[in-house]
Order: sequence, then C-alpha cells, then structure tokens
Amino acid sequence: MEEAPAVAEEGSGLHRDRVAALLDLVALICCAFGTELVLVSGHCPAGETCLVSGAAGAGLFGVGFAVAAGALVLGSAVRTLGSLGLAIGIGGLAAGARGGDWVALVIGGEFAATGALLLAARRWTIRRWRRREREDRRLWLTGRPGLVVVLDVDDAGRRAGRSRWGTLVLRVDPGDGAERYTVEVDLPFGPAERPRPGQVHAVRIDPGDPRRLVLGPRETATDG
Repeated sequence: MEEAPAVAEEGSGLHRDRVAALLDLVALICCAFGTELVLVSGHCPAGETCLVSGAAGAGLFGVGFAVAAGALVLGSAVRTLGSLGLAIGIGGLAAGARGGDWVALVIGGEFAATGALLLAARRWTIRRWRRREREDRRLWLTGRPGLVVVLDVDDAGRRAGRSRWGTLVLRVDPGDGAERYTVEVDLPFGPAERPRPGQVHAVRIDPGDPRRLVLGPRETATDG
C-alpha cells in the first residue's frame, strides 16, 4: 500500500517552533518579573533601593520584549502576544498583591485573562487542525486515486502550529471516465511543498464526498 503523505511534518519547522516556544517562555519570565519590579518600585519610599528596583525591572522588561521579538520572527504571533499579555498580567497581580494596589490587581487580571485566552484559542486551533491532519492521512490510505491540476494558490500566512494552510483551486480528474470538476479546498503544506499553478498532483478523493480530497506529496507530482 502506498505511503501516506507527511502532512506539514518538517524537521526545520519543528526546530524553529521549539526555539520560538523557548524564547516565549524566557520572555514571559522576564516581562513578569520586570513588570512586578517596576510597579512595586512606584509604591516604595523614594530612595536608592527604589531606583535600583525600577531600573532592574525596566531592564528585565526590555530584555523580555527583545526576546519576544525573536520569538515573533521564528514562531507564532498569537503565542507570543498571549505570552506577553500573561506575563504583564502576572507581574501586575504580584505587584498588586504585595502593595495592596487594587488598580494593579484589576489591570493585571485583565492582561492575564486576555493572554490566557489567546493561548487557549491557539491551542484549540492547533488541536483542530491536527485532527484534520489525522483524517487526511486516513483518507490517503482509503480514498480513491485521482489527479488534480493546480489552478490557483492563496497561502496568505495562515498557520496552525508547524503547518501552513492555503486555499487551492483545483481541477480534479477522478479517473475511470468520470467527469472532471473544479473545487476550492483548504489544504496544508510546507514551504518546500508549496503547490504552484499548472502543476499536476496525485490525490486521494473521499468516495462519499468528491469535494473532500488530500493532495499527494511533491515527489508524486508531475508537472504538465
């Protein structure tokens, strides 16, 4: 039986995502402590200790943002923004608890809740697409073989975890003398596998839904 295509399983993409996740964690820790120190220094009596605390907090906050910028380049913008929101929220909550500042507690809670919601939404989206990827692998093993010609590709930066998803317009030839038809589908692929208009790819078609299909790997495609 022919091997199922590896849907968006790229070693380099996995490595970049892991590095970005580590950077997000470092940014979260730095920004959380930085926020706490800056806010606490604003409530203590004027003196050298307050200046040192405020300067250290500002420095940690700056380091956190610089690290977050690196994570933003390598990984997910939603995860980075969620981590920053959670970090500022945690720092605000900690400072508010230490100084009895209800304003810091409320604002910190809002930031923390917003960051947590962003991270939860990203996790839900990834789980949804991973379920779709498992279904695609099963369809590749059980679906009806066919060919498609790529007519158009729109991959405007949509990502879910390590996967890049694009909207493809395909002309499908199901074989066995069946009539050809055109379909628009959302499919995953990596940068090295990006389909291009004019290419011919092998596909597997869901016998129960002709508009549901899985695109074959690049090595099974022949340009025509």
